Amino acid sequence: MATKTKKDDEILYSKEQIIASKKYSNRKDILNVLLKDDEEYSFSKIDEIIEEFMNKEVQ
Repeated sequence: MATKTKKDDEILYSKEQIIASKKYSNRKDILNVLLKDDEEYSFSKIDEIIEEFMNKEVQ
């Protein structure tokens, strides 16, 4: 079940909920690796994590 943060009322979702969502269906593999099982994320945080990963320099 999604929960709200006290800080700015953004809804938080578990890794499992995010990976199952239609919104991020094209990023399931990336999110499965980047997100931690025991944390909850807002959509803005997920977008930030994806953006950071996509802009990383290849080594």
